[in-house]
Amino acid sequence: MSPSLSSSSLSSLSVSGTPLSPSPSPDYSFSGMHHIFGECTKAVTHIRFGVGSTNIFAFVSRDLVIYLCMDVYHKPGVTFQLKGHTAEITDICFTGTNTYLASSSLDGSLRIWETKTGTCSQFVREVGVCSSIVFHPKIDMLLLASDNKANVKIVSFKEGKIIKSFKVPTSITSLAFEPSGGILFGADEKGQVQIYKGEKDGLSYSLSSRTQVLGPKTIPITSFKFIYLKMDRTLKPFVLVNAKDNLIRIFTVKSTSPSSLGLVPFREIPVLNKTESIHSSFCPAAVYRDAPCLVTGSEDCTIYFHDVKRRDIKPLNKLIGHGAPVVDVCWSHDEVLLASADTSGTVILWARVKIGKT
Repeated sequence: MSPSLSSSSLSSLSVSGTPLSPSPSPDYSFSGMHHIFGECTKAVTHIRFGVGSTNIFAFVSRDLVIYLCMDVYHKPGVTFQLKGHTAEITDICFTGTNTYLASSSLDGSLRIWETKTGTCSQFVREVGVCSSIVFHPKIDMLLLASDNKANVKIVSFKEGKIIKSFKVPTSITSLAFEPSGGILFGADEKGQVQIYKGEKDGLSYSLSSRTQVLGPKTIPITSFKFIYLKMDRTLKPFVLVNAKDNLIRIFTVKSTSPSSLGLVPFREIPVLNKTESIHSSFCPAAVYRDAPCLVTGSEDCTIYFHDVKRRDIKPLNKLIGHGAPVVDVCWSHDEVLLASADTSGTVILWARVKIGKT
């Protein structure tokens, strides 16, 4: 049967086998800063929590270092500094079990790091300059990487090599899977979202649709996120798009067969974003909330929270603490911790509830 997107039952959704629960407070109030990282000498570009984790956390700086933290909930601090790339690191992602962390770089290589030891266990050369990497959600150690020559490389880290690649119409800047692995999204450098049907083996992908999501603009999409949100008591597929044009765009995904998949505009939210590559994010516990939300950084150094369904532009809340543009925000899976990063190199962990450190 061909994979398709459809509304899902709330009771069936979980992260790494652990059901999500409603967050402590839907108004996104915080008890304060849990920790401030000041190790970086240059801008931080990407931050990630481990899959289904509140403890495992990583961030990337333009100083060519990946900072890996293995217990930020109880003992916040850097456990390992992962060094080896010789040019700017463009993306990172964890495997589903958080056993490994993958990284891509302008040096044309992919690396995979063991999170328990901080060592590089695989090094794949001559992959090309890749802007986005993502692990297949159902196939262990299979990674997709999009390069700047309109290719998507399929890499097996079990074999330590590229096992297949396919051409795309335009170079993809951000990759994302639907959780079943049957649908692959590729946001590209010309403001389009390409949607692919994927086969069960994870090796074959066929283009289903291309949607110009930025209107007449042909600027690159800088960030793309997929999630199921609770709407009218069911979970429906949504995507979030960032570009350097002072807007966050939200689209619904047509719940039809793969041959007619497409995106339908849902709403736009203004944000100060003209020069930096800002990565906004859906709030993960939104699947259980009647008012699904998103969080975003801004070039005015502020973090904003917005109700996805509400049509006015007034934010639910905002956090002030950064002294430079906030370019990435990331939740722990249970929304207990929020991480934010800025162009000065500062990373802040914000606590929703008071946490006793041990």
